[in-house]
Amino acid sequence: MTHLKKVDGQHGTVIMVQVQNECGLMGDSRDRHPDSEQLFKAAVPETLLNHIRSQYDNFTPFFRQNYPHPGQVGRASAADWGSVFGNSLNTDELFMAYHFAAYLEHMTVAGKAIYNIPMFANAWLRAQLGLDSSPVPDTLFTGGHKPGEYPSGGPIETVMDIWRFRAPSLDFLAPDIYHAQYEDLCDAWQHRKQPFFIPEQRHDLHGAIRLWYAIGTHGAMGVSPFGIDSDHPSTSPFTRHYALLRDVSQEILKARKDGRRTFGFFFDQYAPGTIDPSRPSWNTSIEGWDITVEREPSFGPGEAGFGLIIHLHGNRFLLVGQGFTVKFKSTDPLSQFSGILEFLEKEVVNHTTGEMRTRRILNGDEATGNSFKMPSSDANTRGNGQVLIFIAAGTSIAEAEPFYV
Repeated sequence: MTHLKKVDGQHGTVIMVQVQNECGLMGDSRDRHPDSEQLFKAAVPETLLNHIRSQYDNFTPFFRQNYPHPGQVGRASAADWGSVFGNSLNTDELFMAYHFAAYLEHMTVAGKAIYNIPMFANAWLRAQLGLDSSPVPDTLFTGGHKPGEYPSGGPIETVMDIWRFRAPSLDFLAPDIYHAQYEDLCDAWQHRKQPFFIPEQRHDLHGAIRLWYAIGTHGAMGVSPFGIDSDHPSTSPFTRHYALLRDVSQEILKARKDGRRTFGFFFDQYAPGTIDPSRPSWNTSIEGWDITVEREPSFGPGEAGFGLIIHLHGNRFLLVGQGFTVKFKSTDPLSQFSGILEFLEKEVVNHTTGEMRTRRILNGDEATGNSFKMPSSDANTRGNGQVLIFIAAGTSIAEAEPFYV
């Protein structure tokens, strides 16, 4: 931190620091050193017990599932860890989390005393989220679902509240997401409205399209693909996704500042003749409108779809992305018909200010009834007949105004 302050303090190139990488113990659920054994057999600190007693109902459902309320287990005070929480792998992990968090708190306080910029800790997640008790099939990047198969005691969702209590100087905890349950994890890691950032995730198309969900729906500060420096910019899907994100970043930031809703979504790519792996539709309600987002119809393979919707003001919405169809329906119980009054393709003319201008006015075949198609850039999905059924993607940014009668 002394070095960073000296060489970068006037520039701010480094905006935050990850204090440790994927903290935790591999190979066993708990440290078995004699000193650790002595601590484990000693009384659980009363400060921890008091915190759990007072905050238990506010802890994550994963914690409450794994750890009973101390007041419900025998003589909670002046009892060792096994007597209070039960002798189990979960108790081992809780013990490790308590001490790992204390160590990172010590480091964070020392670092901020030298150069006070945001600091966080990231987590190597377990293979089992716990929402449906089903392990993720691919454990290549997770190790397993038992403490020690993944780093035991790290800041995962089961012990996140202990980390927040024991390491309060950390500005937030962050998940490295390689799991299939991307949506569930994004939701779990906004526990108690902590800032949301993904420091590691997949660097392929599968990962790239999900950044729109993390940023649009969950307000992520950022999404960072692991190993992106090993990909060539010409072949990395993040090149075009980050370029589009740059184009609309000012609109996203203004919406957050003003408290306006944003909504992100994605549809996975799939081969012809296989089953579409994505959900049929994404649904939300914003300012008097029920909004449904579906994959765009296609004559070819199922191309990846992605994007976000930003509420601008009144009945005006900014649509960003490709490969989807959006439908608006008024929530007014007296409404008989909902449609699209105006649809404008936009392009950014100033990336610093986010200023846009209208490139094309779209209507007729581009907007049918209450829906509009934001097509893929792949011509194979649009058909090669005498009539181009789906118009090319263009800028992938459009402003829409629905109406109802």
